[in-house]
Amino acid sequence: MAKENSRMSERSSVRLLARWLSVVLVTLFCCLALLIPGGPIENRNFSHLAPATVWIFNTFLTLLGFSALVVAFFAWKQARWTFSAALSIGLLFAIVDLLDLLHIFPTSPTPMSLLLWSFAMGILLLSGLAIFVSLRLLSLSATIDSHPLPQSKVAAFVARHKVLIAALFLLLSIAAIVFASLSILHSKP
Repeated sequence: MAKENSRMSERSSVRLLARWLSVVLVTLFCCLALLIPGGPIENRNFSHLAPATVWIFNTFLTLLGFSALVVAFFAWKQARWTFSAALSIGLLFAIVDLLDLLHIFPTSPTPMSLLLWSFAMGILLLSGLAIFVSLRLLSLSATIDSHPLPQSKVAAFVARHKVLIAALFLLLSIAAIVFASLSILHSKP
């Protein structure tokens, strides 16, 4: 009886932590989306960067952001693979943020505004939270039996329309990459 109560408690913890992880990942995505160059917060000048560097970096950031969004959806459903994927995403967000805060990459002659610095610190904290929650979920999920959850209506819709959804994500990704890259490449020094 005590063992069964312990398992139920662990399953409840996994459910709650997985939902927290989803919220953190969506918040990281939103923060990253607000930091698109030329937007309301990121107003530094990166026009000195090589065009290939700009395109590659913006592609990486866009893939990172949309990966966070996709993993958040499946983490909400408590898919175990998302716990390690979220750990990787949290680490990548933290590395990118630290490189920027330490003025390693990307560099800019324009200093970071207080608002931008605040956002960067918030992203760093959220990244740390994603890493911590992911590690806790990996630990908890290793100790309990895994039973697939019933498929929700949203998950069923995603399964039926995955090509359409993938095409939509691809179009949004291309639009974000093009907008961010052109904003950087056409900014005035």
